Amino acid sequence: MLDALAAAALALLAVLLVFTLTRMRDRKARGGPGAPMAAAPVTG
Repeated sequence: MLDALAAAALALLAVLLVFTLTRMRDRKARGGPGAPMAAAPVTG
């Protein structure tokens, strides 16, 4: 029971992380305001 709950939580976090990264990349590609980490050197 606890293992299933932990697995579900990890899956949710992974989906959220991928969604956030994709949204930030799309925003940069459109030339809009950069992500909060825009101060870091952009490679690629």
